[in-house]
Amino acid sequence: MNSLFLGHHEDDRAETILLRIIASQTGSGLRGVQAVARIPECYGIYGVHDSGDTVSPADLASRSSITRVGLDKTFFGIASGGIIIYRPLLNFPKIRLVATCRTNTVRWYEDETNADKTSTVRNTIRHLMEKESLPIAVRKQRLLRVSSVTRDALAVHDERVQRVLERIEVLNLDIRSGMLIFRPPSDLCSTGERSNLLRIACSVLGLLASAVSPDEHVSINDFANLAPNIFTDLAMGHKDHVKNAFTVAGSMWNMVPNGSKYGCEGRSIWRIYRQPYTTSITKPKCLWAAEERTILPKRAQSFDVWQLFDGRYWLNVSSRDSRSIIARPFEHSDLYRLRMKLSEVDRKALELQLAECAPEKVRWTLPVLADAVTNCLLALPTLGVHVHPLEHDLRWRVEYKHTELVNVNVRSDPTGATP
Repeated sequence: MNSLFLGHHEDDRAETILLRIIASQTGSGLRGVQAVARIPECYGIYGVHDSGDTVSPADLASRSSITRVGLDKTFFGIASGGIIIYRPLLNFPKIRLVATCRTNTVRWYEDETNADKTSTVRNTIRHLMEKESLPIAVRKQRLLRVSSVTRDALAVHDERVQRVLERIEVLNLDIRSGMLIFRPPSDLCSTGERSNLLRIACSVLGLLASAVSPDEHVSINDFANLAPNIFTDLAMGHKDHVKNAFTVAGSMWNMVPNGSKYGCEGRSIWRIYRQPYTTSITKPKCLWAAEERTILPKRAQSFDVWQLFDGRYWLNVSSRDSRSIIARPFEHSDLYRLRMKLSEVDRKALELQLAECAPEKVRWTLPVLADAVTNCLLALPTLGVHVHPLEHDLRWRVEYKHTELVNVNVRSDPTGATP
């Protein structure tokens, strides 16, 4: 199932708006119930939350302006799919829907708890609306007007954000490590959209961050003080105070010192990746317990439950032996095991791959598969690296998390290694 149709109607829209006003919500919250939306409260459930299907790197390139920079060397795809909620009745009042059902001898189902006007705030609001006991300013038609005006304003805002996104040049989108390198436009104001410019900039940066951040939700408000670092024309004469590195929304942002490797010498280039782990950050871990996994018979191909690791990678693991497997971040001690176990040829190939897709601190955010008991490294799943002699014992599948970043100008000429 990938579509779920709900019967929310016009009255529900009005009730929701008033509930959000009472809760002091503003901005997009006053748009109310959306006609099309992803299913809520299902984060991390494979096949429901933005997953269940896969877009290959080549397909992503052909379906959008994203080309094969950093994607051409990737053997896995980007998650897509999931369950979408549709609400086709939002413009119909309840009274009309009830009348239509009765005219066509269709039974109208009413939740019996709706009759208790004191059980919930929504029930109280519904009762007051039906009796027209609310002040005129917050009656149904006024609330629906608030919803419509907010929706139209957000549509204009989204269009302006898209125009800025189209001027951003993505130099590398490498899902092997979850690293994004981009060049912002030299003059944000040249879009002609000077009103609400900071909010537009924050929305753009929020979309970029969401492509690599482990966080379920990225708040654009977090970028209000940091946007001038990227779009320097927002600095208002204070360019001396612009930062070259900062963390926000679970992601690390730093200016690439040598833009000439991308043919952008003298131009601002930025790299974004998952914020490095510190002692104050709990390291993510997924477990495939031996007693819960499928043990593969000889030559069989079977996989267990998908798990979302670090909010970025969907992983699916199985093996032919009885060991329990964990996914955890790459650690310094893992390098020693790799040097000991890999052949010289494989070791050099891995070093080149790490230098390209996971330079410097980026590599310590890579996921690894390890023995749950000994913690010994078994594989680097996003790099396709097995640690001998378990090459034929361990099986996995990987998908990078769903990303909305599909309409950004990505350069097609991957010149130079990642700095």
